[in-house]
Amino acid sequence: MSYDLYFTGKRVPQVEFEEYFSQRGHYELNEGQAWYSNEDTGVYFSFEYLEDEIEEDEIESFAQFNQNYFRPHYFALEAEPEL
Repeated sequence: MSYDLYFTGKRVPQVEFEEYFSQRGHYELNEGQAWYSNEDTGVYFSFEYLEDEIEEDEIESFAQFNQNYFRPHYFALEAEPEL
């Protein structure tokens, strides 16, 4: 189970999404996903670039934040400035 936050509004190109996260610390890029991992704190979460095509039950968005449920409160504290 996870907490998912969808980014709606003006779509940014995937290349801009990847350039942004490639310049930030603690991120590793992999096929449209930016994985955050901090070895010092154990915190991890991800951002994913979403394709243009959406299915009927999906939210129209260009990116998604994902963090697992049932993590210590400091996971959210570390993710908040990244959001």
